[in-house]
Amino acid sequence: MTVLSAALPVAAVFADSPYGNSLGPGAGIMAAFFGIWGIVCLAVFVIMLIAYWKIVERAGYSGALSLLVLVPIVNVIMLLVFAFSEWPVQQQLRLARGVTQTNLPR
Repeated sequence: MTVLSAALPVAAVFADSPYGNSLGPGAGIMAAFFGIWGIVCLAVFVIMLIAYWKIVERAGYSGALSLLVLVPIVNVIMLLVFAFSEWPVQQQLRLARGVTQTNLPR
């Protein structure tokens, strides 16, 4: 069976359509809806990625680590690493407090 002979029954269904060769009046509306929905989803995705980037940078890590959110299993592992490890910002703060506490008069 060739590709052409497999496509003929599909073409016959559309040829018998009362709307001619189109898919009907609702096809354009559905295409517009899903096109707008795709743009909205892409915008939300970009905003969330920027937010993750800022959070990771404020924690003291490289912002590029936020791209690991896109990898399915690695994102959960990185969430656990961020939750249970000491962040570089916390290490710097601890060291700064340690230095200032030793210099204070008693």
